[in-house]
Amino acid sequence: MIPRNRFAFWLVFMLPLAVTLLAGCAESTQQEKQAIAEVTAPFAASAITLNLTAEPQLNLWNEMSNSCTVLVIQAANNPALDKILDDPMQLKSLFNGAGTADEILQVDRYTVMPGQKNTLHIDRAEKTRNIAIVAGYFPFPSKKHMAHFAIPVATRSHGWISPQWQAQLAPLQANITLGGKALVKAETVNLSDDNDNADAGDNSSPDSEKTAD
Repeated sequence: MIPRNRFAFWLVFMLPLAVTLLAGCAESTQQEKQAIAEVTAPFAASAITLNLTAEPQLNLWNEMSNSCTVLVIQAANNPALDKILDDPMQLKSLFNGAGTADEILQVDRYTVMPGQKNTLHIDRAEKTRNIAIVAGYFPFPSKKHMAHFAIPVATRSHGWISPQWQAQLAPLQANITLGGKALVKAETVNLSDDNDNADAGDNSSPDSEKTAD
């Protein structure tokens, strides 16, 4: 049994403190989510780093390996990317270097050779929150040749009982391996060790035929 004096102390001092802390935690979580939702997306030089590794049997067609063109498509959200990726004519235009749709903020094209390793440093366009990688496998790329990545959001808090949250976009780094007939790996690298917290978006893997972003 708790002595009356200790019980009274708990009621008078500890219980209000516990309630305050719990309320503060709930409010802090909500403020962090709000900071992430309202984060700005400015231009950032070389803020996207892609480590591309091509296997020797890259883009195998008629028992022969071939080079492969890789598109890096930037957009403000996943629906804008999906609209392009689900349209073969639009994709073909992008591979041919034609103009882009209004929803697309930037497109970069790179040629990868069998057995080659490349590190790409790409400027992040203003308003970019999501990117897609599309590898131009023969005869035409499908979902297994694509990957989605969200730009990470780093958050920091100031204060203890009622912390104030700040959020900003963080650099994105991803490792991508191109196999004989499909992407075999597409994953982000965690660069948030120096941040208090980070929402890294989706640590993507190559899209399967049925995808869920």
